[in-house]
Amino acid sequence: MCILDWIMIDNGGDIPMHHILYFIFILNNGNKLILWDRKTKLDRLFGSGITNQKQKFNVIMNSTKIKNIQSQNKQNKKKKTKQNKNENNNDEMKIANISKMTKEIFVDDEIINKFFPRYPITDDGFVQSFDINHSDKWIKYLNHYGFVVIKVFNEKQINKTVNSMFDEIYDRTIELQEYNDRKIYKVDIDNPFTWNSFNFPKPFGKFLTDRPAFSKQAFKNRTSKKMHFIWSTIFGTKKLNCTIENWGIQRGTTNLNFVDPEKNKLIKKVKEEVKWRRNLRAHWDINPWTYSQNLESKEWCCLYQGALALSDQRMIDGTHLNLPGCTRFLKQWCDNNKGENNNPYRHNINFNDDLIKYMQPIPLRKGEMVIWNMGQLHANTKNFSERMRLSQYMRMLPSQEKYIRRDGRCVQQQMEKYKNDIDILKIMGEMDDTTMKLMGLQEW
Repeated sequence: MCILDWIMIDNGGDIPMHHILYFIFILNNGNKLILWDRKTKLDRLFGSGITNQKQKFNVIMNSTKIKNIQSQNKQNKKKKTKQNKNENNNDEMKIANISKMTKEIFVDDEIINKFFPRYPITDDGFVQSFDINHSDKWIKYLNHYGFVVIKVFNEKQINKTVNSMFDEIYDRTIELQEYNDRKIYKVDIDNPFTWNSFNFPKPFGKFLTDRPAFSKQAFKNRTSKKMHFIWSTIFGTKKLNCTIENWGIQRGTTNLNFVDPEKNKLIKKVKEEVKWRRNLRAHWDINPWTYSQNLESKEWCCLYQGALALSDQRMIDGTHLNLPGCTRFLKQWCDNNKGENNNPYRHNINFNDDLIKYMQPIPLRKGEMVIWNMGQLHANTKNFSERMRLSQYMRMLPSQEKYIRRDGRCVQQQMEKYKNDIDILKIMGEMDDTTMKLMGLQEW
């Protein structure tokens, strides 16, 4: 939207300021310069946030670099025909230099179209998703974009999952608060009064829970026939094991009505609960250098992650964030950033890395699941709405010792870690042979 067409809410507009992610300025030659960016705290107009003097708009516009852009573009056009003759070599050069792009933040449509293609968005504001049985279609999306969205569970199954999540959280909080006189309330998705941090097992943790999802419904979801079909389609084998991972909880933060659950009486209205507004920074949940080397060796297969939406996840509610096509260029990025390799298990990308501006929000409908290659740079965005954003993280991996040994979330390692706290057989009850195998309780 052109800023001249934007109207403040107070003047009758329909897009509030806190929904705006960034403003851009389009130069005469078509290049786009980010003027203000909420995520990175860039403010070229007034110099607030992390902005330094050299990044301010007036300094840039008076710089030799901007004045020479037009002539540079003319030279580039002359070179284009010659470059096209060596397209393959040119592509390799561009890929290798992705992490070396200039620090002046231009949103380059050519780079987006060629290297980081946008995942399709539908008219309702959510992303394109596929029926589970249309695997011939969604597997192509997974390979092209590095992630895909699949319709998995219906509303009844999701509501049952949400209830089981809140039951588990309440029981665990009571267990941990056994000798505390503080009143604990079961979380109510419609009552922010119950979203108080102390109604969660780990009040100040990023997931608000102190351990993975252990409810019976959580296990039924991760070992369901639908999950087994999805992951066996991806890996090309049914011999898989599930993982045991977390619930995902982001509380609403805007226009909250706190209601006393005992008296059903409105206690207070909160315009913004900023301390609840959290998000995960851009990262890989593996060491990208090791992962890239493993794929290059041809002795390891691609691995994947997944997040099931337990609520509608609109842009305003906070969304999964992904870099389309990232895995294809992972080796080049790793080669150019070897000095950052300092954690054997995961990697958080630098806040000023140019890759971040090419990431795409992925709004999900309730019951849909986003699945992404572990080579994909990903994150999530903050919740600016009045609703909770809820997820269940789950995935599967090949039932081979080399994968089991290296994955701390695999069912075998998790069951060993929590063997003194959790009785899986008691939680699950009677299981069929496939479930037993997915749970690592029987060999394939």
